[in-house]
Amino acid sequence: IDGKLISGANGVGGEIGHMKLVQNGKLCGCGQKGCFEAYASATGIIREAISRLMINKNNGLYEAIHGDLNKLEAKHIFDEAKKGDKFSLDIVDYVSEYLAMGIGNVLNLINPEVVILSGGVALAGDILLDSVREKLKKYTLDNALIDLQIKIGELGNNAGIMGAALLSEK
Repeated sequence: IDGKLISGANGVGGEIGHMKLVQNGKLCGCGQKGCFEAYASATGIIREAISRLMINKNNGLYEAIHGDLNKLEAKHIFDEAKKGDKFSLDIVDYVSEYLAMGIGNVLNLINPEVVILSGGVALAGDILLDSVREKLKKYTLDNALIDLQIKIGELGNNAGIMGAALLSEK
């Protein structure tokens, strides 16, 4: 806010990924349940896709990874969705709902001008962003959407480590 990082009293301020979206929901890497990150991160997307692929192997995504669930990456899901694979499109729709909910909470709380997505989720591009933009209307106060920009981060998967390096220099 105003060009400054939010770190909070004990250094955990701004941990948006650990905002709860589902009571007693999916287990997150932090050890808690229902975190935004458990649903809308690349890891969360892969976990959801694998659970669906265990049941349904008749789709373009399963073919794209040659049936090897260990090779599945978020990029595969987004690539197949862009090709029109219904199975993958359903996963993108699922993820966009949680992304919209989480981003909507942030918009209602701090009303930023710009939201920047990075990491594996950012690989999706417009197929995900367009859906998120549409669904945000359900989770956000109308005024929070005025002139809002949602962008893809330019640093990709290196954003976190580069940010940590910059912070350690101060």
